[in-house]
Amino acid sequence: VLAEGGAKVLHPQALKFKTSRMKAKIIHFKNGNLAAEGTEIIGAFRSKLTLFKEKLTMITILGTEIFNTPGLLKKIITPVSDNDISLYGVSIGTKHIGIYVMENYAQQSYDLIHPTVIKNERLKSVTLKNNIALIIARSRDFIETPGIIERITRPLAENNINIIEMTTIKTDILIFFEWKDREFAYKIINKSLKEAGIKVTN
Repeated sequence: VLAEGGAKVLHPQALKFKTSRMKAKIIHFKNGNLAAEGTEIIGAFRSKLTLFKEKLTMITILGTEIFNTPGLLKKIITPVSDNDISLYGVSIGTKHIGIYVMENYAQQSYDLIHPTVIKNERLKSVTLKNNIALIIARSRDFIETPGIIERITRPLAENNINIIEMTTIKTDILIFFEWKDREFAYKIINKSLKEAGIKVTN
């Protein structure tokens, strides 16, 4: 199955065995002819481990009934995105909403979010935590590799490296650390992935 539900998006596992030398083309199933017009796919999916170069800031909004308040996240994020500030992570808990921005935009983001916190009775406070590092691991193998999170986190814990936050979605794992731990953490994760049989490029 190359696509699901009529969406013009490839299934994550559709090209799992495609190498850089293989040719692939997506055509409509009604054609039944590989010579028909379609989208050619060049190259192969490569697993990658990236150490984000810029310092990030975690903005934490404390509140109540966050899960049961429709539109709350939109109210917080909209002023930030309207000012062309990129988000590098968003997380929601029962009492907290966390967003990550580049440290250079931390104060501006705070100033944009603070009025929303004041106006909304469900929100209590907003705080900043600077000096955050981000490491992004990307591989199709993550989807069908049981225990991959444990393989990454255990060596970090054994080396006294604290994870501030971790988010996963499909092929991506985003891990946030203290800035001072970034290079050591990167080396440990790189080694852990190789030991798990996942070859990554930098």
